[in-house]
Amino acid sequence: MLGVYTPDASYASKDQTRLAHLLEVEIAQHLANCQVEVAIIGAFKESDIPELVSVVKSADSSAWVNVGSWARARRTDRGARLSPNFDSPDAAQVSFYGQTDVHGQSVATIVRWEYCDSRARPALEAKRKQVSADGRNLVIFDTTANRSLTDWVEEIAQLHGSAFEKIGAVAFFEGVNVFSSPIAHRRRWRIVTNPYALRSIPEELLRALEDLDESQHYGLPRKPRLSMIADVHATDAVEVMRGTCRNPNRCVSSIRGPALRAQIGL
Repeated sequence: MLGVYTPDASYASKDQTRLAHLLEVEIAQHLANCQVEVAIIGAFKESDIPELVSVVKSADSSAWVNVGSWARARRTDRGARLSPNFDSPDAAQVSFYGQTDVHGQSVATIVRWEYCDSRARPALEAKRKQVSADGRNLVIFDTTANRSLTDWVEEIAQLHGSAFEKIGAVAFFEGVNVFSSPIAHRRRWRIVTNPYALRSIPEELLRALEDLDESQHYGLPRKPRLSMIADVHATDAVEVMRGTCRNPNRCVSSIRGPALRAQIGL
């Protein structure tokens, strides 16, 4: 069975978008003749915004500054040469297209942040209830709307596979318009497999999905495939391989999933 789940934007991400807009408005009202970059690295409230504006106004031009523990910012004044956006050591560089010098009377504001959405496990649990144990079950999450590809992949990879043995693998994709040459809608794909699944997903299908990944158009390498974490069954498997299991019948009977059993020759 192939199941596709498309979550909408969470309340947290909607509120984050609202705060980012208020931040841009506040910067535009108090600064001019400059470009301002803001990297949101933690939670903040509307009442924190004036602090950022004050820090940015008093900072040296073209220098990154910390704003509490929730943001880093840089103001580049009129006439100064623009550096690549978000080129600080702890932020991935974003290519900048267009003018190479700040000019004019307005202020350009660029705000970047990571969405935080912790609904991955409940979503997978809901899918687990809907699928049969008799088939090969692949669940696909489209995270385009909630912008949580990385968060959801990491959360699912931390689950115990034995609790989701009806699900052979989970795939994720996220689409975005990339404004480079040529302008196009690109998708990033990630896969998390479950070695404890009752019926595994064919490797050919998993590779075909990974080949759809277009991370290179983001200037990023393709991320590796992940697996759900080891639990008591993995411990039993190690004991069987080492010949140290005191109760072989218990160890062997507790090892579920064809992928894991094949790996240790059962």
